[in-house]
Amino acid sequence: MNRFPLRVAVIGAGWWAVENHLPVLASRPDVEVRAVCRKGAAEVKAVADRFGAPIATEDHNHLPWDELDAVVVSSPHSFHHEQTMSALDRGLHVMCEKPLAITAADAFDMVRGAQEQGVVLLVPHGWQFLPQAAAAREWIREGRIGRLEHVVAQMASPARGLFSGEEDSIPGAESPPEPSTWVGDDGGYAYGQLSHLYSLVFWLTGLIPAEVMGAVTAGPAGSDLFDAFLSTTRQGPLVSVSGGAGVPTSQRHHMEVRVFGTEGVVIVDLERDRIEVVREDGEDFALPLMHGATLYPGTLPVHGFCDLALGYPNAVNHGDPVPSALGIAVIEAGLRSARTRRAEQVSSAVAEAEASGVRLD
Repeated sequence: MNRFPLRVAVIGAGWWAVENHLPVLASRPDVEVRAVCRKGAAEVKAVADRFGAPIATEDHNHLPWDELDAVVVSSPHSFHHEQTMSALDRGLHVMCEKPLAITAADAFDMVRGAQEQGVVLLVPHGWQFLPQAAAAREWIREGRIGRLEHVVAQMASPARGLFSGEEDSIPGAESPPEPSTWVGDDGGYAYGQLSHLYSLVFWLTGLIPAEVMGAVTAGPAGSDLFDAFLSTTRQGPLVSVSGGAGVPTSQRHHMEVRVFGTEGVVIVDLERDRIEVVREDGEDFALPLMHGATLYPGTLPVHGFCDLALGYPNAVNHGDPVPSALGIAVIEAGLRSARTRRAEQVSSAVAEAEASGVRLD
């Protein structure tokens, strides 16, 4: 077991950190929130006072690094690489929000940094922490549907305002994201939401992307509001993904992955609480799920990160950064393809990471 209690700093203590991450950290007797960091002197002091953090700073370089065991990075995603590497280089465990990075090169740099230091790097893709999703992964990995042939995945979110650069795009949110955070070249729906879906696809299947064709529909702020990407993979199956921010705000996320194999299909439908395997021989199986069983479990990754960092037995990193980094590689190539209107290879950073010892599947 590592140091007890776990001394944690939160970088980017804005809306989602205040809404989700910090309440979990503050609730655990084995965790001490040692420092918080965000823009605005009054705002960071208010967050520190609320969660009992003795240190508040607007600059992550001024964190008490020698007094920390772990860091949560939930700042705007253009800062993820720099801030995560600042922690990894010091041998600290890191939970970094999605999207892990803007480029595959940066994402795999972070993966290698964690592996070289022997510390935890976790991306809080919450749906991957559902035990029902882990069951679907096991079905696929153990060959219950035979050899994989094709993947179709779709996601849609009640987030049109957020990805259109509107003020107060999250009603009732404390410290909502600045409108510029999720628009522009590094914003948009692909980075903001499809990063969840791609990580889930690669985490479930172990497929490794190769080439991507992409098309997007831009929103009023110019960044992508709707996306359609088709990827080839090294193993052969195609991965067809689409998504957009057009769901009414009264509704939950749409999220569905269908993995087709030579002997059947696994269906992971997180909108309708449906996770099942349908086989050619009729030996089907569905998990009995109550309504709402697969709603986004925001607290589970935070607890999982703490358990891993503390070295608790049986703790598992369902937020493995490798599938997340592969998702960034596809998004990066897909958005480039949308501009060039031709197929684009995923970044050479994928092969370089593999050559350096990173296992991709």
